[in-house]
Amino acid sequence: MPQNCRNAGTTITLAPKGETLLVGFMGQLWWWSLDNGKAELSNRVQTSGCNPQFSPDGKQVVFQRYLSGQWDIWKLDVENGTQRALTTAPYNDLEPTYTLDGSIIFVSDRTGNFDVWSLNPISNELSLLISQTGNASFPNVSDRGDLAYVSQDGDAWIVRVLPTQGRLVDAYTSRHPLGAPSWRPGGGAILFSETTTNPQKNGLKLLIFADKPAQKDIEIPSSVAGPRIAWISSAEFLYTANGSIWRRGLTNTESSPVILQVNDQVKIRAPFQNNGL
Repeated sequence: MPQNCRNAGTTITLAPKGETLLVGFMGQLWWWSLDNGKAELSNRVQTSGCNPQFSPDGKQVVFQRYLSGQWDIWKLDVENGTQRALTTAPYNDLEPTYTLDGSIIFVSDRTGNFDVWSLNPISNELSLLISQTGNASFPNVSDRGDLAYVSQDGDAWIVRVLPTQGRLVDAYTSRHPLGAPSWRPGGGAILFSETTTNPQKNGLKLLIFADKPAQKDIEIPSSVAGPRIAWISSAEFLYTANGSIWRRGLTNTESSPVILQVNDQVKIRAPFQNNGL
């Protein structure tokens, strides 16, 4: 278990209206304001933490923070900046995300391995959603309420999906490490990374759920360093690699470094273009 957010890589989340990009890097959350095709580093006080995710209305951010030997789930109010710990029990609570009704889904080792839990942020009531052998990671909920996450059991890696109506299904199975699944806006498709060996390669896969399910390999020029992908629209997304944030379309053949470069300092790499970016 990492003792800080440095091992989480660079994580990104985009506000629902696309006006704010939140970047988790080196144990801090960096706020970028997006306006008229440009990205500017906000003067907001930086927040310690990683794996941030905006609420559906953009008014809250949920993230994980390491304190006193454990990971806890925290909530931040975007308007006034107040922060509150949502979990404080002596367990590791990781990788939170929101549902449409404002509940928070995350993984926790409260049972001895990492299972999927739900948290009511108002009452702080906890519910065990999915218990399994092996470890769950990076849950993500679609606009339709469908849940996807990665399960690792030995050398088996599985993207599992729990529809709003239906049973838990194994959507994709691999012998190689899988990254966080991310639902395309509107649902119906999941994008995630897969790291293969011989040769070493980290690419993206798109799973499309339809009458005839399909999958598509999306080539990228370098390894995906950050675990989560941020969708700009149903056709474009952002991902992190090689210390930069890249823009890619589902039908494009090239990726472009479009936001910033993260080294010892944070620097703007290139302006945003189109779709408010």
